[in-house]
Amino acid sequence: MRIRALDAAVAVAAAVALVLASVPAAWGQGHRIDAAGFTLAALSGLALAWHRTAPVVTVVATVALNGVYQLLDQPYGPVQLPMMLAVFELARLRPVRLSALVTAVMAVLSVGAAVPRFLVEAVHTPALLAVLWPAWLIIPWSLGALVAANARSRKELLLRGALEERMRLAAEVHDVAGHGFAVVAMQAGVAEVVFDEQPDQVRESLAAIRETSTRALDELRASLAALRGESLPDVRGLVERVRAGGLPVDLAIDVSELPPAVATVAYRVVQESLTNVLRHADAAPASVRLTAVDEDLLVEITDTGPPATEPVAGQGLTGMRSRVESAGGEFTAGPVATGGFRVRARLPLG
Repeated sequence: MRIRALDAAVAVAAAVALVLASVPAAWGQGHRIDAAGFTLAALSGLALAWHRTAPVVTVVATVALNGVYQLLDQPYGPVQLPMMLAVFELARLRPVRLSALVTAVMAVLSVGAAVPRFLVEAVHTPALLAVLWPAWLIIPWSLGALVAANARSRKELLLRGALEERMRLAAEVHDVAGHGFAVVAMQAGVAEVVFDEQPDQVRESLAAIRETSTRALDELRASLAALRGESLPDVRGLVERVRAGGLPVDLAIDVSELPPAVATVAYRVVQESLTNVLRHADAAPASVRLTAVDEDLLVEITDTGPPATEPVAGQGLTGMRSRVESAGGEFTAGPVATGGFRVRARLPLG
């Protein structure tokens, strides 16, 4: 079994300390410790060299050495400490079931080694001492198990946070890239249709494709920067770019400044909704409304595309709903009775 240099140094120091500390402990009890007692105390300390690499073996060794120490009627003293540390490390480093089983077995063996001594030294209370004796193992095991549980909880929180951050980044990339590609696809379609008859329109479409691609890359960089706390482009700029790409959009904003978190969610809802208009509504005219209602921000995006019956449960709608609900708001999306599709988000401003 491998021994770490630091653990070996700790074990040697523990062995020396146990031997030295056993002398005053024996004097205080009026009890003599002999060579066997010193040897067992030193070996208990040295066994700690494996307390991290082989905790089960260390527990068995320290409990066995302590049991022999008690059977030889050596004075009570610091010889108990190595097995306490070994059990603590066992509970901290190994699964609960394994550490609990090993500790329970060792507790029974430890009591079995100490009971003959209780019968001689404490005639009136041997049963009580036998009941209390396992505490030397149970208490450090409980502390080690608690430390391990806290460590697992922290690790799970970190993993959950990392997963949520990855999901948020994926949503940001989806929103930005999806919107940019939708505009590019629309312009490319226009260019393909009028390629021979209207070369000027083709040039305009190609220029729009170049501009949209450049802006999409810029927005992607901005989205990554937003994860570090920087601001995102505003809704007005977004709508202007969509208009430049060929989609008629009517914009009305009846609010002043918005909290950064609310502004970010509103921006992404508008962006993804307009992307869906480009993809699924044949680039039909759309309207965007941002209105303050009571203590909330109402965001509505409506298009006049072909009649729809049910909302498409894709990543875009799911992502928008997740964003809005995470901000404490309400989200609805569905077909309009007169035709087209409406997305509505209500976000708390407070």
